[in-house]
Amino acid sequence: MAETIVKSVKSILVYGSDNPSNWRMTPLHNSRFPVQAELLRIWGLSLQGGLDTSTLLHKDTTYSVVYVLKHKDPVHGLEAPAELAVLEKDGILISKRQINLNAGSPDLIRLDNEDWLGVEAGRFRPSCINGDYITFRLVGRSPTWKSGLVFAGVEIRPVHPQKWLTSPSENGFSGAHGVQLSPPPNEMCYGDGI
Repeated sequence: MAETIVKSVKSILVYGSDNPSNWRMTPLHNSRFPVQAELLRIWGLSLQGGLDTSTLLHKDTTYSVVYVLKHKDPVHGLEAPAELAVLEKDGILISKRQINLNAGSPDLIRLDNEDWLGVEAGRFRPSCINGDYITFRLVGRSPTWKSGLVFAGVEIRPVHPQKWLTSPSENGFSGAHGVQLSPPPNEMCYGDGI
């Protein structure tokens, strides 16, 4: 069975993280993520990363790319839609969707037995992509200052379609605000997210 791959915030390009007035990096203890990044104040939100699929993933398994985050007061500027995307190395789009990052958004999924929330960027199957590398991004383009988001990293999780219909929590998610998760529309290669 395929394993979940964890990408720490340290391995993600976080726009503005080199400025301590924008982001505060703090260690996490007893966590699969060694560090968290707390958004203090920034105009342009951008979290981007990548993954070499050749050595890490089973070629015929569908994977979900999940950003792991939570909120910390004061939260500001997260009401406007943000864009999530998963792309092949050459920029060919696999999946793209608009979501809301504000507290209480139905786009955010509570991770089982945790304080962290997840938001799915999209799904892919390594055997369906050109090359052995994917990139993923979360971009908030609204013209407002943003604060109050805490980001831990990204998980690349195997999706078990037969379990989506019976128990979403078996994939590590539970529906937020009564939202039930569903299988991707095209399980053969990739879906457009939840």
